[in-house]
Amino acid sequence: MFSNPNPHYFIVLSQSDSISAAAEKLHVSHQNLSKYIKNLEQEYRITLFTRMPRLKLTEAGEAMLETMRELAFSEENLQIRLEEIRHAKTGKLRVGAPEGRFRIVFPELLVRMKELYPQVRIEPVAAPSHALQKMLRENELDLVLIDRYFADLIQFCHLFQLDERLFLVISRNLLQTVFSEKSAERLTDFQKGIRLEEFAKVPFILNSPNSISRYYLDRWQAEHQLQLPTIMELPQLDMQILLSARDYGASFCWSMYLSSIRQQNRLHPENPLYAFPILEFPARNQVILATLKNKKLSAFAAAFARLLREQCEKLSPS
Repeated sequence: MFSNPNPHYFIVLSQSDSISAAAEKLHVSHQNLSKYIKNLEQEYRITLFTRMPRLKLTEAGEAMLETMRELAFSEENLQIRLEEIRHAKTGKLRVGAPEGRFRIVFPELLVRMKELYPQVRIEPVAAPSHALQKMLRENELDLVLIDRYFADLIQFCHLFQLDERLFLVISRNLLQTVFSEKSAERLTDFQKGIRLEEFAKVPFILNSPNSISRYYLDRWQAEHQLQLPTIMELPQLDMQILLSARDYGASFCWSMYLSSIRQQNRLHPENPLYAFPILEFPARNQVILATLKNKKLSAFAAAFARLLREQCEKLSPS
């Protein structure tokens, strides 16, 4: 077939009385249209137009017109589809998460998004939960991974929700120090779940007072009239895990942070960290991916949400 059939040219010519009239409609020169017809007729070795007394299709031209219309229709549909794809695969996505979760979840997620949507610019933000909520409310972020406790449920809706358990984190060295020769025989029972009063003499690194884990711990301490020995308050859970790995003190983490513990244990198998579920806390932390209510999300934002959910479920199994 002719290498440049340009069906639009042919259709306009078929509707015009002269090449000059068609050239005017198409905003091209008479010479270019004459050359177009000549090349097409040479390609198919048949006359497609009669020129006198006016421009008119021949029988072969009528057959060609039918094909050109089909071709034009297909090209229009293709343009529509390409526009949809182009708009779905280009753009900007602003996403945020608290610093600890950000470092756990986002590196792999950003790589996967780049593979799927290389033309989409991701603008990630790591910030405290209250700052993320403010940025989402002011439409400076499109999506935030946040504890449901901090979410403004009047203005926000969530795309998914995950439940997390709370774990006590302690190194083998510290466990052996506290429980001496009994630590090995108690380990199996501890892995099924612990009671905090058994660890009431262990030095602890606790989260900041406005955190969810601290809320549960403070409530437990009040109910049991016990005070956990606190040697440091630190809001970054991943930093608490690093300190626990160095026998600085025991700490607490939510399910998603277990991946950080596994990574530490691969790096330092000689002194592994243990993560024991806490029997006193039946309530679980709820993590949501939030967006503003009535906000229309792009196809790549929906893909980001799906990938994020898959990764969070992998990191925080029920």
